[in-house]
Amino acid sequence: MSCAGGNSSAVDNTGTVPGALVSHLLDRFAGSEGYALFDDVGPFLAVVRAVKSQRRGLGPFERVLVGVISNSDDRVPAVLRALGVTVGDVRADQGVESMRLPGFEERDPAAGSGGKNASTIDQVDDVDLVITSYEAGEEKPSRVIFDVARRQARRLLGDEGESGDDLVCVHVGDDFDKDYQAALNAGWDGYYLPRGPAHDPQGNRIIHSLMDLIPELEAY
Repeated sequence: MSCAGGNSSAVDNTGTVPGALVSHLLDRFAGSEGYALFDDVGPFLAVVRAVKSQRRGLGPFERVLVGVISNSDDRVPAVLRALGVTVGDVRADQGVESMRLPGFEERDPAAGSGGKNASTIDQVDDVDLVITSYEAGEEKPSRVIFDVARRQARRLLGDEGESGDDLVCVHVGDDFDKDYQAALNAGWDGYYLPRGPAHDPQGNRIIHSLMDLIPELEAY
């Protein structure tokens, strides 16, 4: 997901940002106006959505979950929905409440532990869980946020066990240190997807599109 910036000239002579501009920016970056999905996101989600809806698995994996791990706050799900992405209710379970700013989502507290009501139990979401640093309490590259994501994925799968030995966690990110290397340090499989100038890819698992991940998963 890419970000479209605002007007940097809207600062008064004292260097103070007007309150109205702050409110405008909060609203802008709480919805689709300030963001756009990369071109490979839609096709990737379409493939995974088909896998989920047909319940046919992907390669050796009987079930596939898609999660977002973000160094951000809990406006992320609302932004994704505004961009046309369907998002499940599972979040971090650290008990951090919303900051009450525009765009922050309000949800059923039971959702954080994977709860769904009868009307949505069969719904296929593009993104099954969203783990933000604000709610998890730590940012990437900390292992904590990856551990929270793993734990919540296990709960979503109905596995409350502590080992999760059969759960394969794969992370894709565009920051070599905070995404790729951090995932490896947390015991995950990692793929580096540079969206700009790339870190030296030699010896690293690098892909150039999310669609490249599909054959990688099928070949596990």
